[in-house]
Amino acid sequence: FVENILTGETYKPNNEGSFVGTDGTELEPGWTARVGLKNLERVIGDERYRTPLVKVLIWTFVYPFLVVIITFFLGLFLALTINHPKIKPKKLYRILLIVPYAMPGVLSILTWKGMLNESYGIVNKLLPGTVPWLSDPWWAKVAVVLVQVWAGTPYMFLIATGFGISNYLLW
Repeated sequence: FVENILTGETYKPNNEGSFVGTDGTELEPGWTARVGLKNLERVIGDERYRTPLVKVLIWTFVYPFLVVIITFFLGLFLALTINHPKIKPKKLYRILLIVPYAMPGVLSILTWKGMLNESYGIVNKLLPGTVPWLSDPWWAKVAVVLVQVWAGTPYMFLIATGFGISNYLLW
């Protein structure tokens, strides 16, 4: 049912894909209903909508915080480790660490999807038990954070080492 709050007229759906008022008038295409904050009140007031909304909002803030913090510190740690004077094959390690950054996103996603597969993925083969990485909501979130950290760490590594910045710009 649709109600026109200006006139109080109630329109009911008919079998032809439109809405008809009690007096037989049809709503014209493009008719809009001003609902104000009714929809927001309904979402916040109804437990069926509020619970998932709160979960999504929490994840929306937790996910980027986790990814940025982990990626930053891991990239910084790797940059400091590889720049240590006792580490000799610096170029080899640098190349290996930049590979995730150079891979196209679609290829990375497909590769990780296969590696995290519950039945035949290599990650579950290396672990003592089976983890439902892609079928359980909590483990799927862990997998998303893991893949994003894997993809973003090379960028932080390059920024921390300064190797990605031209000497022309630095001097």
